[in-house]
Amino acid sequence: MLLRNPCEQQWDIALFKNVRVANTQKIQFRAEIFNFLNHPNWSNIAGSTTSNGWTTVDPTNANFGRVTSKNDARREVQLSLRYIF
Repeated sequence: MLLRNPCEQQWDIALFKNVRVANTQKIQFRAEIFNFLNHPNWSNIAGSTTSNGWTTVDPTNANFGRVTSKNDARREVQLSLRYIF
């Protein structure tokens, strides 16, 4: 029996802006956003367990074949300011 677990998507983006302060010095503002689409990533199919890369299924499980939960990957934002000299 072939079961496919839902695929996982993680979209990250980074933006930065350099501002010259002096002849050889600048300030860099950075914004990094992890999982910026805030896409839900579903957990494994109920009734299946994965170990060593192999998925074992239990068709007698009452929730067999259902996705009943999702992981806790949330959108994260990281801001930074760098002084480059």
